[in-house]
Amino acid sequence: MSALETGSCYAYGTSYEGSDIDFRVVTLMMPSDLLGLTEFDQYEDDRTDTVIYGFNKLVKLLLECSPNTCEILGLDEEQYLIKLELGLELIDNSRLFISKRAIRS
Repeated sequence: MSALETGSCYAYGTSYEGSDIDFRVVTLMMPSDLLGLTEFDQYEDDRTDTVIYGFNKLVKLLLECSPNTCEILGLDEEQYLIKLELGLELIDNSRLFISKRAIRS
């Protein structure tokens, strides 16, 4: 895992007492994924409102200016529960992903 953050109403500052917490996770590819033996794009758990993005899938969605992934790059510091080196690098380079495409997304 390279980052774990809150999403949805906590990301937008609209949470209230009793709001559920949505989690977004970015994870690195496994060696078997890199070799083409397996493939991991994304995992969703509706029960816990958790989405785990594989790194390649996340970058693809960021380049498409997907709102659910772009929000990951602009959270307040306390909304990141875990940030490892790769997560920090993505956040520090958010300007590479935000473009005019965001207007249409």
